[in-house]
Amino acid sequence: MEHLLMLLLLLWSSGTSKGNVGTSEGTSMGTTQNTSALEDEFMCKSPAISDIVILLDGSSSISRINFELARTFLENLVRAFSVGYDKTRIGLVQYSGDFWIEWHLNAHTTKEGVIEAIKNLLHKGGGTKTGQALIFILDTSFKAKFGSRPGVPKILILITDGDSQDDVTSPARSLREAGIELFAIGVRDAPFSELKAIASPPEETHVYNLADFSGLSNIVESLSKTVCERVEQLDTQIKDYIRLVNGSTHCSGRLEVRSNQSNQSNQWSSVCEEDFDQQDAEVVCSELGCGALSVLQGALYGEVEAPMWTKEFQCGGHESSLLYCRSSGSERNTCSPGKAVGLTCSEPVRLVGGASRCEGTLEVKYQGEWRPVDYYRWNLKVADVACRDLDCGSAVSIRDRESSESFVWRIPYDCVQSGSALRDCLLPRSSSSILDLTCSDSIRLVNGSSLCSGRLEVRSNQSNQSNQWSSVCEEDFDQQDAEVVCRELGCGALSVLQGALYGEVEAPMWPKEFQCGGHESSLLYCRSSGSERNTCSPGKAVGLTCSEPVRLVGGASRCEGTLEVEYQGEWRPVDYYRWNLKVADVACRDLDCGSAVSIRDREESSERSVWWIPSDCVQSGSAVRDCLLPRSSSSIMDLTCSKLLFQPIISVSSSMYGVSEAQQQGAQVLRGSTFTVCCSIQPQYPGGSFQLTSLSLNSAHNYTKPAVNHSANFLFPAAEPAHHGSYRCVYHLYVFSHDFSSESRLLRLSVEDPTPLIIKAVLLPLMLLWVNVALYLYCKTTRGRKLDRQEDFELDHRHLGVPAAEEEGAQGAG
Repeated sequence: MEHLLMLLLLLWSSGTSKGNVGTSEGTSMGTTQNTSALEDEFMCKSPAISDIVILLDGSSSISRINFELARTFLENLVRAFSVGYDKTRIGLVQYSGDFWIEWHLNAHTTKEGVIEAIKNLLHKGGGTKTGQALIFILDTSFKAKFGSRPGVPKILILITDGDSQDDVTSPARSLREAGIELFAIGVRDAPFSELKAIASPPEETHVYNLADFSGLSNIVESLSKTVCERVEQLDTQIKDYIRLVNGSTHCSGRLEVRSNQSNQSNQWSSVCEEDFDQQDAEVVCSELGCGALSVLQGALYGEVEAPMWTKEFQCGGHESSLLYCRSSGSERNTCSPGKAVGLTCSEPVRLVGGASRCEGTLEVKYQGEWRPVDYYRWNLKVADVACRDLDCGSAVSIRDRESSESFVWRIPYDCVQSGSALRDCLLPRSSSSILDLTCSDSIRLVNGSSLCSGRLEVRSNQSNQSNQWSSVCEEDFDQQDAEVVCRELGCGALSVLQGALYGEVEAPMWPKEFQCGGHESSLLYCRSSGSERNTCSPGKAVGLTCSEPVRLVGGASRCEGTLEVEYQGEWRPVDYYRWNLKVADVACRDLDCGSAVSIRDREESSERSVWWIPSDCVQSGSAVRDCLLPRSSSSIMDLTCSKLLFQPIISVSSSMYGVSEAQQQGAQVLRGSTFTVCCSIQPQYPGGSFQLTSLSLNSAHNYTKPAVNHSANFLFPAAEPAHHGSYRCVYHLYVFSHDFSSESRLLRLSVEDPTPLIIKAVLLPLMLLWVNVALYLYCKTTRGRKLDRQEDFELDHRHLGVPAAEEEGAQGAG
């Protein structure tokens, strides 16, 4: 009989009884609704989305037949809305004396999924405690972890058939103060006063009082339209109520609030610091879809230009919007300079599962849900944005980790490269390819053209300076220290180390000297001096450039061949896909090989691991290494740069001076003598020609000869003053369908008058002869005097060893 009665009631409510709905069938206070045919059922076309939770009375007073009618009503109600992850979300809680979460807001992502769940609802039975059920909804259903989204209108639809056994007024007020719009549908014995106490105003559109459950079918269209319109209104109010201005991202800036007074509908007002606290700021961060509050400070983002908000906010911290917070009764007319509220909310980004907070699986939170990021088309340049959001330095490496298929965020790299925040680029997807990211954590290079160049900054690991980045003084940093930095960042060898290379210092100075041995894996593992530095001369902050790990292999020179890039210790060739000369120019510049001359697609017999480098990434100014994407391909790129040829050697040979290569001081030949200028080049390609250019004070000459055995000799039979000047060899070669040339160093040739040399040649031997004769005569004279003295001495000894003077004295005395 119950089944037959239920069938008759359904036929009656949807068939012949389509007249006015009175108190015996269904009354929406003050209005009479007409039932629509099924084929003309209402569909909400508004682009505004919402979080809708249905609170269904499942007490024992509701019969099985009436519960079936309630389920049918809910199915028809759900059909009026676009249900999806990024559309309207619907959750349901059944209650009596207890509470059952049938499903949360994030449980079903399709309309069909919600309808199927409704069909499977089981009647619970029990008493009717609506007040406690409302408190349960406030504490659980509209929470981020269960799928509730910040900045999205929140709707609660209550369906009950009796008088509550507890108080409903206070719980309902708490829900309304939290920004939740309440609709109350009472059937049979539900007191109208109780419904009014629960529902949001106005009661004409938010309270439905029905004689029996069959009347539910008559209010589907009315309720659907009302909810749809109200969601659109709330969406406009919420989105246009607060904003952060003058900040670097959507999640930072000076707070401004739009007045909801009719005479001030377009006026934005700043908020005074004295009227705003931590809980208020947390509500703002949540409402904007950002992470936790990180900074709350007056005048952080400029002086106030807008008028001041007149009342003090008194948020409890649980509100979904600042709009729903209570405010003080008194009004403020003035605010001290520099006291306008500025705040910074963290970006909703995190790394999980790693050894530190700066390493692990990248996850982003959006509308209350954390999801990992899909690896698809990520590179170091995009990853660097995430590292900066996390205050983790620079991106060092990314890795594709295969997992089971799950919901992820796909973040198009071109969206991030345009300057958008990660949270503004999210696309919901399913994938098994998960992104793992490692950031440098404690060091970074700023103001550089790539991740491998810039002014060095180091983050202090002291507890009182956990977020402070410091520049390093040039006097406290040497070559070995710089090599450790380049290696830690995953870059190539050090190429430039110079102070003030990348702008003046804005950060404080690192206080100690680094003393690296060169083998350390991180700069913070290096020893440091015991003494501390308090000052650093202007222009002495360390700036460095690490080389890009790029090379050309398999060619006749270092500027021609297959383009390869190293990443995480692995050299791979580059995929030819969508490359052009403009992109190839970047690689040639990285190699100091001039500009790109030609690129060629070389097909290999089978696919291999390569790097794909999107052309738009490189053309945006990024280095080649910052744009790498792993893939497999058989299409390999060969590149030829303009500095293909080695530098020629220029030398001069003459009968007087022999061979002289180009030197800074130049070469000399004698006037009238024969000399030869030789141009040569290291063997690379056969053929080519040499052009010898000479430039003197009054004239310029060019001589050309084919290269024979990679050289050419230019003979000058007699040197003349006109030959005095500068000479250079230019090697020309046509290869790879292009003309190439390479210049030697400049040779300065001087032509000297031979007369001074002849005079020198005659006088020098004569002078040497005269010196030799003089020396001979001097030596001969000196030798004669020595012989005379020797004879006198020998005579004196003949007189018994008595000297001659003594002998004469003795004779005189006698």
